[in-house]
Amino acid sequence: MKAEPLGYLFLIEAFDLDVLAPLCQTFRGEGAQRQERVAGATTTRFLPPRACPPATWQHQLDFALKQEGVNLEVLRAFFAKVPEQALADYVAARSVGIYRRRVWFLYEFLTGRELPLPALRQGNYGFVLDPEAYVARAREDSPRAKRQRLFNNLPGVADCCPMVRRTAKIRHEEADDLAAQVRKALNRYPTELLARANRWLHLKETKASFAIEHASPDRRREAAFLEILAQAGSEPLTKSLLLRLQNAIVDPRYREEDYRDDQVYVGETLRPGNELVHFVGARPEDVSGLMEGLLTVADRLTRGDTHPLVAAAAVAFLFVFIHPFNDGNGRLHRYLLQHILVAKGFIPGGTAFPLSAVLQRDPTRYDAMLETFSKRLMGRVDYALDPQGRMTVRNPTADYYRHIDLTPIVEALFDVARETLRKELIPELSHLMLWDDIQARFRAIVDMPDARAQHFARLALQNGGTLAKARRGDFPKLTDDEVATLEQAIAQAQATLPVPAP
Repeated sequence: MKAEPLGYLFLIEAFDLDVLAPLCQTFRGEGAQRQERVAGATTTRFLPPRACPPATWQHQLDFALKQEGVNLEVLRAFFAKVPEQALADYVAARSVGIYRRRVWFLYEFLTGRELPLPALRQGNYGFVLDPEAYVARAREDSPRAKRQRLFNNLPGVADCCPMVRRTAKIRHEEADDLAAQVRKALNRYPTELLARANRWLHLKETKASFAIEHASPDRRREAAFLEILAQAGSEPLTKSLLLRLQNAIVDPRYREEDYRDDQVYVGETLRPGNELVHFVGARPEDVSGLMEGLLTVADRLTRGDTHPLVAAAAVAFLFVFIHPFNDGNGRLHRYLLQHILVAKGFIPGGTAFPLSAVLQRDPTRYDAMLETFSKRLMGRVDYALDPQGRMTVRNPTADYYRHIDLTPIVEALFDVARETLRKELIPELSHLMLWDDIQARFRAIVDMPDARAQHFARLALQNGGTLAKARRGDFPKLTDDEVATLEQAIAQAQATLPVPAP
């Protein structure tokens, strides 16, 4: 028997709302205890009958706001279906309560219409979003909504406002201060070595970003992407900057002067004429408005106190879901991660934090992050492909992209960033430092060509620090005492390396 939906799911079914399935879902259970199940990005709760609200939209809306939080996508669709006067009566019945005031504000914010209610004249100001439960603007950066006596701390605008719930994991990550750990790791290494390491790390990030798309760029495009990575975060994110970046990294034939004016999708050809579509970008007529909203979100999250990784995930993944260009979206999406991290001070300007290397090494994790949105989206998009593979989207889809719940993506990006620090950044820096030290020690022992010295060190390191007997013949000009002294130098260089971060 089908479980009885509660909260937002109740509203979706009762009003036949055209929305994506919420990531937080609640049902009436049969037992006496509350139960919770997590499957991928979706959390499902089952409540005992005594804890369930009556089956009216008013009670269910109260329940949704109190127990499930703020779902802008569902509320936007719901406000288009419920009679305005009925909603005004609902708010007026408890107009001083924080949840009714939030409904009142969100109705006017999302629809652009005022409810027929007088402005409140007294009472303390509250927040549209509970700052303990959501990533939101700080109070001092939040304009006052005087009619409802609320601080509008939403991170975006009505046409584009992604949401991030401050789950237990995200709160833990915020408190753990990974940025301080990155700075501490960088401070262990000499400035000159960091400069050389950054050149290599930028190149590694460039190659990984192209490899994720199974692309083989020519040297010009690779060099162009390398150059823009080195300049990441040096200027505010604007439409003109995005266009310059897109022009720099794609084949000259596919440079664009504006956002795209045709439909894009991501898929694979199973056989000629049979395309498997994995993702559909926003319709071209919706792109400009969505991107204008995204740039507002980027500005607010960059200037505010939002954690750098939260801001980076929100901006970069919203960008790739909108897919504003015909070509280069994926690389620009991964560039934006670096751009926001530098702009927010997570890493110093000119420093590469090679997230793409980790994502390339584990593509299933990257796919899972993208699919938290794309799988839910694909069940709602009605499209057709012509014989040339050109797509037409036949239903309105803009609202699917406006208020994406990015919480699972943010959680995953924290894990990627931690792995980037431990398995990419520190090992690369340590590797360079070790080679520098070994070469300096070798020069004090024997004057041999750099290529020979590097060959010796490489063979010895592969064999636990000593030259294998089978490779002794590679160095006939070295005495046994010199070989032993070189091996000792390697051990001494290894012993002086900074202790890796835990």
